[in-house]
Amino acid sequence: MSVLATVGQVTALLQSAHGLVDAIRAPRAATPAPSTGQSFAAMLEEAAERFIALHDKDGTGKLSASEFPGSPRLFEILDADGDGHITQTELRTGFRHLAADKKAERLIARLDATGDGRLTPTELGLAPEQFAHIDANGDGIVDRDEMRAFLAQRSGAVA
Repeated sequence: MSVLATVGQVTALLQSAHGLVDAIRAPRAATPAPSTGQSFAAMLEEAAERFIALHDKDGTGKLSASEFPGSPRLFEILDADGDGHITQTELRTGFRHLAADKKAERLIARLDATGDGRLTPTELGLAPEQFAHIDANGDGIVDRDEMRAFLAQRSGAVA
């Protein structure tokens, strides 16, 4: 299974796990709300920290399968190293992938003049050498997976 397919699965599972989003937003006296004016990376770091603090019942600083409020499949995907725990780094990477996926969807929807779900160099307004950085397979078209991978890589997540 490709990493991009896994990212797609993470996205689909995260989107269906409304409790995760609610849990991140839930106020908690011991965990301050995210600050304003932070960089995206800092906001992701803080969101991952808050989420783990909210659900880490045994105080280890990471989540076991029994502490994780999402589906077992989502836990499996987020547990990148397969050690049976989700760390703050693994959760932050999952958030980055989700953010990249959403941004890719929005960019394609906004720039796709033909409505085919893919972008050409003209639609992106890029010179061929710039476009080549996004067009991973070199077919002259950027699809959602290529855009997602490019955005995830730029945000510091491993695609």
